[in-house]
Amino acid sequence: MTGSAECPMPSEVAEMKKPKALAQTPEPLKYLTLDEFWRAKPQFIVGPLIVGALIRAVWELPAAKAYFERNNMEMLGFWTALHYTAFALVLSFAFHGFVVVYRGYMEDGHKVQPDKELWTSPAAAATRSSSVIMSELVYSALPVLPVSSSWVHFLAALVGFAVVWDALFFVGHGVMHKFPTLYKNFHKTHHTIKDPNCFGAYFVTYQSHLILEQLVVIACCATFVPRDVLMFTLYTGTFGTFSQHAGFEMGHLKVPFTPITLDHILTALSFYALPLGGMTTTHHDWHHEKFNNNYALSFTYLDRLFGTLQEGRPTGEAQVKMKAGKAAVSSTRYWDKRTALPLCACHRTARFSAPGPFPVAEMEAACARWNLVADGAVRQIAVRSLGCVDFRLTAYGLRLRLRLR
Repeated sequence: MTGSAECPMPSEVAEMKKPKALAQTPEPLKYLTLDEFWRAKPQFIVGPLIVGALIRAVWELPAAKAYFERNNMEMLGFWTALHYTAFALVLSFAFHGFVVVYRGYMEDGHKVQPDKELWTSPAAAATRSSSVIMSELVYSALPVLPVSSSWVHFLAALVGFAVVWDALFFVGHGVMHKFPTLYKNFHKTHHTIKDPNCFGAYFVTYQSHLILEQLVVIACCATFVPRDVLMFTLYTGTFGTFSQHAGFEMGHLKVPFTPITLDHILTALSFYALPLGGMTTTHHDWHHEKFNNNYALSFTYLDRLFGTLQEGRPTGEAQVKMKAGKAAVSSTRYWDKRTALPLCACHRTARFSAPGPFPVAEMEAACARWNLVADGAVRQIAVRSLGCVDFRLTAYGLRLRLRLR
C-alpha cells in the first residue's frame, strides 16, 4: 500500500511536517520507528545490556559487596527504574503535545528562534529520544545509599550532586566541542536539530549519554548520593531538560487562578541555582543555534568564569519590543540635503550606543554635521518602541542593531 495525495502514509506526513532546514534528511533523522532504529543502531540495545550486566557483576565482587554492606547500600530495583523510565517517556510526548497545541498562545514573543517554524511531527527525533530514555533501565542494579537521615543531609547531597554533575558535564561537553574527532563520534548527532524541541533533549548517541549522564549518576550514587536525592534529581531534572529544549521560553505560564508561574515553581525546586546562575531555555537554545558557548548543564557560573556564557536571544516582552522597533525603523529613510539622494551617496559612518533613552540629540547632531535629514515621525516611533538602540549610519544606508538592556 502506498500513500497518495488524498491519504499520505505516516512517513510522508513526517516529511511534510519537517522544517525547511531539514529538507535534506540527515542520517540521524532517517529512522521513524523503533524497529527501524534498533536494526540500524544496535548499540542502543547492546550498550545498555553491557552496562547493566557490568553494574550487576560489581555486586558479586567481594570488595564491592563489603563496601555496599558497610554503607547499607542496596540496588535501586527494576520497578523503581521502570517507573522513572515510563515517567520520562510519557512526559516527553506530553511536553511536546502541550507545546504543539498551545504554540499559538506562546509564539508571540516566547519562541526563542521566532524565524524558525516549529517542527510538529518529529517522528525520528521522538524515536531516538525514546530509545535513549529506555536505556535508563540500567539503573535497576544501581547501588544507592539509604534515604537521607535529615533535611540538612538531603539538601547538602542535593546541592553537591547538582554541582558535581554540572561541573563534569561542563568539562565533558566542552571537550567534545573542542576536539573534532570527539565531536563527530559523540556529540554531532545532538546538534542535528538546530531549533530544539523537547525530543532534542535525548537526541544523542548512546556513548554520549553514557559519558555525560549514566557514568556520572553511577559514580555519584556509589559515593554520596542517597536514594531520595537521586530520584528527586532524576524526576525534576528530566522536566528541566525538556523545558530547556522546548524551543519556547515557558517560564511565564501560570498555574490557573494563581499568580504562580512555572518560573516560580522551578526556582523553588532548584533554589540553590540562584547564587550560581540558572541555565535557561534561551541559554541552551543559543548553544544549539550557534554550536558554541553555554556548555554547562544546570548553572551558568562556569560558563561565566571561563568566558563562554552567552545570554541568548531575548524573549517575552523584550522580543515583542525588538520586533516592533525593527518594524518601525525599517522604513526610516535618511537623505543627503545637498543632492536629495539616499544615504548610500554619503560615505560616512558613525555608531552610538546608550542605555535607556534613544540618543536623539547625538543622532541629530551627526545628521546635521553630515547634512542629513531624517523622517522625524518614523524616528519618534522607534524612540518610543526601544529602550536602547545601537545604530550605525553607513555608506550603504541606515543599519540598526537593536539591543535591549
